[in-house]
Amino acid sequence: MNASPRVALFFAFGLILIGFVLPPSVNAQTHVLAWGSNTFGQCDVPSPDTDIVKVSAGYFHNVGLRSDSTLVAWGDNSVGQCAAPAGSNYVAIAAGGYHTLALRSDHSIIAWGYNGSGQCNVPSDSDFVAVAAGQYHSLALRSDGSIVAWGDNGYGQCDVPTSSPGFIAIAACYLHSLGLRADHTLAAWGNNADGQCNVPDGSTYSAIAGGAYHSLALRSDGSVVAWGANRDGQCSVPATGQAFTAIAAGFSHSLGILSDDRAIAWGWNGLGQCDVPTGASFAAIAGGQFHSLGIADESSALPWDDALAGAEGSGRPVIRAITPNPSADGTRVSFELAPAADVLARLYDSQGRLIRTLSGEEAQRGIFWDGRDDAGRPAPSGSYMLRLTSAQGSSSCRILRMR
Repeated sequence: MNASPRVALFFAFGLILIGFVLPPSVNAQTHVLAWGSNTFGQCDVPSPDTDIVKVSAGYFHNVGLRSDSTLVAWGDNSVGQCAAPAGSNYVAIAAGGYHTLALRSDHSIIAWGYNGSGQCNVPSDSDFVAVAAGQYHSLALRSDGSIVAWGDNGYGQCDVPTSSPGFIAIAACYLHSLGLRADHTLAAWGNNADGQCNVPDGSTYSAIAGGAYHSLALRSDGSVVAWGANRDGQCSVPATGQAFTAIAAGFSHSLGILSDDRAIAWGWNGLGQCDVPTGASFAAIAGGQFHSLGIADESSALPWDDALAGAEGSGRPVIRAITPNPSADGTRVSFELAPAADVLARLYDSQGRLIRTLSGEEAQRGIFWDGRDDAGRPAPSGSYMLRLTSAQGSSSCRILRMR
């Protein structure tokens, strides 16, 4: 159950996470962190893990994508869900209940693990751009914005609604499915016993995630909306005073990454799945049934104590909003800084390369990126990191560009 643009990802089995390499100036070395239930070794991250750039969490297993485009899987392998195929041509992954999916660079899909409901009987097409895996069903997004679904359809979770414009993101959940349309509205289908398919109105959404009986969506202003079952507080989004940049959902818990790169979690915590490690900067998150995962840079960990990096009084810029995000035409990052001072903004691509330096602006005004590099060329679609630096320190946030 994967993740958010970063994005996150899950019991929200179906979001594709974007691994992000921090800028060279941070001297970053990322690791996969895991916490919560470890009954099947799902929190025993294999070594080496510094080259894992994407992760997805299933019920009791996980799959990772390495920087060389090979796969690694760990945890419960009782039905072969961790028997990842060889090869080095993979670009996206999704872990379901007891099966796993991978998208190849030629836009075809491979599946392995439990196939009792046909969830591994992938279509023969080769025009896919995203995959998602639920309990016993699977979803795939085609380049034309249409969705194909296969596997268990007992609750209509494979009855994809026909709509226009097309879809740009998918999430396969326990017994329901979610889709994000190109006009940034939401769609949901399948089991709705707890209202998890009663999507909110609006056209400002940028990411989706779904758990067992609840759903999440990230708005372009960095706020999160949740609906469905809330018996364990999984829909009670905490007030943080910061923008969210990624979301993920487990069975009865939810996760998010904040604009200062901290990860937080809420909902049922009976097995420690909400006890997020502190002092790490997260680039991606994923929620399994009773465990959680994250790709984090521990070398840049800060002494959080009672104050957050970027919080009032810390001297670092406080990022308030990232709008719109994702965007094709430009994104404004609003921030505050006390005392007022000049801020230098540097933008890095997903390989940690500096592509744009924006002139420092007086605090309280904000930074606008027009989607171009320093040479004036349009930047390709992808995930970027904006680092704001003042004399007192720095803060960072992720920007998703979609052309």
